[in-house]
Amino acid sequence: MNGSHNTNAVYCGNLTEVARYQRPEMRLCGCDGYHTALWLSRGKATLAVNGETHTISSETGVIIHADAPKIIEVSDGSFGSILTLRANGDFNLPAPFLVANIPNIGEQRKLTGFMEYVANEQSKTSFGAEAASYHLAHYYFVHLVRLTKAPRDKINSGQRLMERFARLLEQNFSSGNGLSDYADTLQVTTTHLTRVCQKLNGRSATQFIHDRVFSEAKYLLATTHKPVLKIGSDLGFSSPAYFTRLFSQKTGVAPTEFRRINHPMPKPRSMVWAAAE
Repeated sequence: MNGSHNTNAVYCGNLTEVARYQRPEMRLCGCDGYHTALWLSRGKATLAVNGETHTISSETGVIIHADAPKIIEVSDGSFGSILTLRANGDFNLPAPFLVANIPNIGEQRKLTGFMEYVANEQSKTSFGAEAASYHLAHYYFVHLVRLTKAPRDKINSGQRLMERFARLLEQNFSSGNGLSDYADTLQVTTTHLTRVCQKLNGRSATQFIHDRVFSEAKYLLATTHKPVLKIGSDLGFSSPAYFTRLFSQKTGVAPTEFRRINHPMPKPRSMVWAAAE
């Protein structure tokens, strides 16, 4: 690092609050230009990162590179923290995805404490607060990287295919393209792509596509006032009825009901930056 800092380069919050009240800098899906660090103190979360799905449980830290396509789903009753850091040339991560299970109580307290330090500085307006949160966030990432397992040296052909598929999907999820379109671009059969996706993610390639599309739909419904018809159209659906039917099948509620339940309401700043319980 060169000693400088960027305004609004760091965001910190309670994971369960962010899961419901996302903001552009703390999105739980897609690639938004921010490295993401998660600390799950209790509960469970499912992460699809770079084409592979992982389930993490309590006492686990995770780092996701800004360029790695991701979908993060947090189970009910889970607690933790999330820290995002704008990617730049001053700071590089050793791998797209890193995981550390941390059973040591002292280390857990250290991670929680530093997340609280960042949150506290983030909420201040006094001299040096932005610089302090920026450098504390870098330290947090470095420390968590040191606790993770070493990145794998090699990936097999199936993992390479899923990486390519995930990145292609991230670029085209709003196009309305189906399984055959992605398979053709990747120069594989739909059967092979589905087989590999099922092995690495526990679901078909079509389901994988739908997960990304509907993660975007849920984000837009919960964070914008864009009309439901416009959201469906922008995500490549040929008709509002088809979008509503598939969304209802995926989430259990219609888009309008999902928006009613999840649309953010005015809340205290302390809630936005609350540290993990």
